[in-house]
Amino acid sequence: MKFILRYLEILFTLAGLAVIFLAVLLFAPSGASPWQVAAIAATLVGVIHGVLFWLVRRRQREVRRAVIADAQAMLRDVIDNQLAVILAMSDLREAHAQERARAADYISRSVSAISDALGHLSDESLHSWIAKYRTPDSTHPYPGGPSG
Repeated sequence: MKFILRYLEILFTLAGLAVIFLAVLLFAPSGASPWQVAAIAATLVGVIHGVLFWLVRRRQREVRRAVIADAQAMLRDVIDNQLAVILAMSDLREAHAQERARAADYISRSVSAISDALGHLSDESLHSWIAKYRTPDSTHPYPGGPSG
C-alpha cells in the first residue's frame, strides 16, 4: 500500500497512457483516425486525472489539518504542564534561599523541557504522545495513528 501511495502520480500516468494506447488499438481499426481516438482518450484521461489528483490533494489537506491539531494539543499539554511547575515553584519565592535555588532549578528545567518539546517536535514524538494519552477506543483522524 505504501508503494502505491508513494508513486500514485506515476501509476496514474502509466494507467492513463495504457488507456490511451488501448483506445487506439480498439477503436482505430473500426475506421476512426488513430489521432482522433488518441486525442479523445487523452482528453478523457486528463479530466479523470484532474479529478483524482484533486481528491488526493483534498485528502492530504485533511490529514495535514488533523496532524497539526494533534501537534497543537500535544504542545498545549506539554507547555501547560511545565507552566504549572513554574507557577508552583514561583510560589516558593518567599521561602529560604535554599528553597529559592531549588525553585529556580525547577523553573530552569521546565523552560528547558518546553524548549526541547518545541525543538524535537516530530511525527514520532506526536505518535508517542497520542499513544500515551489517547484511550484505545478513541478514533484517530489519519492513517498510521494508534487506531488507524
